Parts: sequence; structure tokens; C-alpha cells
Amino acid sequence: MVACKRCKIKNAILSSRKEPFCDECFVKFISLKQRKQMMSDEFYQEIFKMSYPDKKRGQIEADKQNSESNVLVPLSLGSSSLAVLDILNDTLTEQKHTHRGKTGFQLEALTVCSQDELPEVRQKIEALKLKYTENSDKMTFHIVDRNQFFSAPSNFQEIKLCIENFHTTSVPLTDNTTTVEEVLFNAPNKTSKEDLLNIIYTYLIKKFALQGKFKAVIWGHSMTKLADEIITLTVKGRGSQIANYLDDSSLDTEFFEEFRNLHPGRDVLLSEIDAYCHIKNLSQFCFNYVVQDTLFYDKFVSKATNNVKLIRSMTMNELARQYFDNIEGDYSNVISTVVRTGAKLSNPDMELDEKTRCTICNVIIYKNAVSWLAGITVSKPCTIQTEDEKTNYSAWKAQNTQTNGTNEAHNSEEDILDICYGCITTLTGMKDKKLDWVRKDDSAELSDILQEYEL
Repeated sequence: MVACKRCKIKNAILSSRKEPFCDECFVKFISLKQRKQMMSDEFYQEIFKMSYPDKKRGQIEADKQNSESNVLVPLSLGSSSLAVLDILNDTLTEQKHTHRGKTGFQLEALTVCSQDELPEVRQKIEALKLKYTENSDKMTFHIVDRNQFFSAPSNFQEIKLCIENFHTTSVPLTDNTTTVEEVLFNAPNKTSKEDLLNIIYTYLIKKFALQGKFKAVIWGHSMTKLADEIITLTVKGRGSQIANYLDDSSLDTEFFEEFRNLHPGRDVLLSEIDAYCHIKNLSQFCFNYVVQDTLFYDKFVSKATNNVKLIRSMTMNELARQYFDNIEGDYSNVISTVVRTGAKLSNPDMELDEKTRCTICNVIIYKNAVSWLAGITVSKPCTIQTEDEKTNYSAWKAQNTQTNGTNEAHNSEEDILDICYGCITTLTGMKDKKLDWVRKDDSAELSDILQEYEL
């Protein structure tokens, strides 16, 4: 047996970054990395530290500071979000013991799921509540049906992409019964389906944070997850979003600069998160995820539980994740290099006369995607010269006769939309290049707070 390099007393059970760890030392190692991020600047220190009267504030101001330090944890019930929640729970427990039952912050956890997933998700969260019962006065759990994204009573539109000139138009919809399932059904392209789900989930989480007046959203993304998102965003044509995606030091510009986003697991590999969850017995709470045994000397995951997918059936995110999973052991420095490089990126230069946002994903548009695409695309076909070419053209034309009128002039009743390049790419993967979507109305943003989903 190998001795733990940290304590030099207990036997090591795993090896991480070429260093042997016992269970206690490894849990402390991961916990300290998250807590370091939680104290990364004065803004987060004001949230997570216990405030007492000092030269800046009196007792009343200190108590108010503690009571208003609310954070939101998006709880996907994967290993990363569970690890973040567990470390925050330990922090609350330590503060209670140190400060006579008082804490410097409160947290709420939000899980977005489908109706089909709701029974099992509710069961997992009820079990989590029992595990963290000591801090039940400081932790609140919520479940939101993802169809709440389409809950606006009369605010729907049909978005259509004209592949002839890349213009995107919309017309109001009178049928307001659109569901996420219907949208996904019309997205035969798996990458487009995943892209739309990510937009919907992120919007619901941030909308909840805005409505609940939270100071920070604590995302559970590991270093591995951040790295595969950087690569995926680049491949999807959403590279301009990377700087905002990794920004932990600025207020969220997409949601009125009311809160910050924090990634406390940005220095921890997914394999390390999985090891933490196994040691802390959090695996039982995972949903749609199997904790891996990559770092352990004694393996416990059956090979039969690993679902092997063919490359052609994988999404962009899954391909990037598979690549990083394969190199985590011997070339983990590649993952940290990707994240560090992504963190150094800044927002692109604004090339438009005024600030606009994408109608679908709400990100800031820095460059006119339509003009750029028109400049790099050959829009006129070559002259048909052979019978085979004529036959192929006739077959193509018959297949695309209903592709949202690509040769029709713009209808005066249709609005031309501002769409980013990434969403134009997503629309190309939709059936008939159409998408039923919500019209964003900033004035109605705070109309319905989702407290009815509190558990």
C-alpha cells in the first residue's frame, strides 16, 4: 500500500495529479480549491464571510449584510453541482458552529427538468434535504418544469430562416401551446437540440436568480466541463460568448447586471469531482450520471455501465467531453491550458452602430452575421450541364419546396430579427428551418416569481 503524501499516516486510496491521497486529505484538497474561488475578491468575500460590526458598518448593517447574502446553485444532480452544494453545506455548518448558530449567507438550489423526470428528481432532492437537515433553515430547494420557458400567455413567434440570404424573420403565433418537447422534436440535428436546451435551461436559471434578487449564481462546472464548453462554443460559432461565459468578476450583462456568476470548480478536474462524490457518498443522489472511478486504485464502476456511443451519434459537447475524458490522466495540463486561455479572452470589438441582442439566445451581437455569411458564401449555383446534374437538382428542389419560401420576397407582416451566427447555425438544423420561440419582454421579466415550486 502507498501512504498518503499529505498526512503520511493513512493509506492512499487514489492518485490525483501524480500525488497519492487518503480520503480525508483528498476531500480537504478539493474543498479548499472551491473555497479559494469563493474568496477570490471582495464581492464574494462580502457574500460568504460572516459580517460583524466594524469601521464600515454597525450591527444593523452587518445583520442586513448577512441576511441579504443569498446565492443560487443550479442543481443538475450531476457530480459537479452536488460537490459544490456539499462544500457550501459544510461551510454553513462550520459557520454555525463558530458563530453561535449564525451564518454569513443563505443558499437556494434550483433544478430544471421535464415532466417525465420530475418524480425521480423530486425523490432525489427530498433525500438531499434529509442529508442536509442540519442546515434546513439556510437551504431551500426548488424544481422548475422546463416548459415554464414558454409560459408567457401571448408572447410567441415563429422564427424562420431563409437559406437564400440568411435573413431571419418572425410572425406572431396565435397558438400558445408550444412545449419544449415539441421544439426538440423539430430539431432532428442533435447538436441543435442540445444547443436549444442549453439556452432554455440557462434562461430559466438566470431569470430565477433575477427574480429572487440573488447576489451570485454558483455554477457547478468543473475545469473539464469549462474546457469542453470553450471548444464547443468555438465549433458552434459562438466564440464571442466565451469571455462572458468564464467571467466571474463582472455582473451578468445579459440579465441587467443584477448578479454575478461564479465557477468555484474551475480548478478541479471532473475525475476529481467524481472521486469527491464517491468518498462523500453523494453518488446516490446523481441523476442521469454515473460517477467514474478514474483516480481510484480499486475500481468500482462496471464496464457494462459505460454507454459507448458512435461518433456519428454524438453531439459537439459529447465529442469534446470524450476527448478531454481520454486525456485527463496523462495530459490534464491540456485541460487547464484551455481554460486559462479562454479566461484571457475579451469580448470582441463592436462592429455595429448600436448594441443589439440575439432574439433567440439573448447574447450581445458584435458583428452582423448575415453580411458576413453573404460575403463568404457562393449563393448562385453553377449552370446545369448534364442530365445527372438536372436529375439531382430536381430531386433537391422537390425535397426543399417547403423550406420556408427561400425564394420568396420578404413579407411585410414579418419582422426581420437580429440573430447571432451561432443561432443561425442552430436554425439550419431545425425541421423546415423554423422555430417556435418566445418574444423576450424585459418589462414583464419580473411578472411571475417561481416560488410555487419550492419543496
